[in-house]
Amino acid sequence: MLFLMLMMLLWLPWVQQLSGVMDEWPLHGHSDSAPVAHFSMDSLLSGEFGDSFERQLKERTGMRGHLIRVRNQVYYSLFNIAKANAVVVGKNDVLLDVEYINAYYGTDFAGKDFLLEKMTLWKALQDTLLAQGTHAVLVFAPGKASFFPEAFPDYLKRDFAPTTNYAYMRHLCDSMGVAHIDLKAYFHAMADTSRYPLFTRGGIHWSEYGATLAQVQLGKELGNLLGKPLDSVPLRIELDIEPRGTDNDIERGMNVLFDLKRDTMAYCVPLYMEQGHAPTVLAIADSYYWNLFGNGFRDRLCRHGGFWYYFREAHPGDVFNNMAVKDLDLRTEVLKNEVLLLMMTEPQLPRFGWESVEILHGVFCGKED
Repeated sequence: MLFLMLMMLLWLPWVQQLSGVMDEWPLHGHSDSAPVAHFSMDSLLSGEFGDSFERQLKERTGMRGHLIRVRNQVYYSLFNIAKANAVVVGKNDVLLDVEYINAYYGTDFAGKDFLLEKMTLWKALQDTLLAQGTHAVLVFAPGKASFFPEAFPDYLKRDFAPTTNYAYMRHLCDSMGVAHIDLKAYFHAMADTSRYPLFTRGGIHWSEYGATLAQVQLGKELGNLLGKPLDSVPLRIELDIEPRGTDNDIERGMNVLFDLKRDTMAYCVPLYMEQGHAPTVLAIADSYYWNLFGNGFRDRLCRHGGFWYYFREAHPGDVFNNMAVKDLDLRTEVLKNEVLLLMMTEPQLPRFGWESVEILHGVFCGKED
């Protein structure tokens, strides 16, 4: 009987692959699909065909989603390990990214000379664009780790470096007169008084509620910068224990069987619009801007808001014809906007601008890189 049961377990994935008798559980997160296995004598002898064919078989294995979730649940429940890229399980079920912890302690500090060089280029670009009618603004976005230092696993706790990328760049902004908006400082100022979570246990980005607060604050700051009040958006609060949007994006990417602990979360529903100034805004940013892009910032507070994701992908696709940023006429596209935002979270500061600063400096300041 035991032998028969073992054989049934071994053959069950193959039966599922052929028959599809059970509904497959989809997996979340990003993974590259296996390349198509093209047979030829060269690919066979080089091993390329065998590797591609093996990867295709693995991806098509029956019950693959079920089996991966079972494995991941075992790792999480027994060993407190998250089977997701760079994710660690902190205390009290708080999920964290190692890069954000490094940024919190300053162990990823890029160096004063490097950051000064980047900021000098950005300041020159900022002044040049302002003379042509476009406000270039540097935006500091908060990172999750700095809101949950008490949740760090003991093995990741360490001494602070003499300074951090964020602290030194804030110093440069003040000393060089760089126009900036500090959403990180804004979030930390209300961390102890906010009625609802600004970050969730199972998400890597600011919560949907926090993203709405960031949107409102960003609108106020831009209105002050432009000297014209932007649209105000009255909001209604809804509470829910089930996460929406990106509030459990890391948890989904872990692909476990059972939900993690839940907090009561807040979600802001817009009631109506009050007429104000709506500038054209182009943002070069990391994934934190997706929340703003998706929750209506580009529709409610600005017009035709473009988003250049890591200075690689141009969104929305219908505006930029699904082109890569490198293929666009950068001078024309930037000057269409009243505001150019460069928004980065703490771990992205060592990659300041993802080469956008050097390239745009070459385009507008006449000094090709």
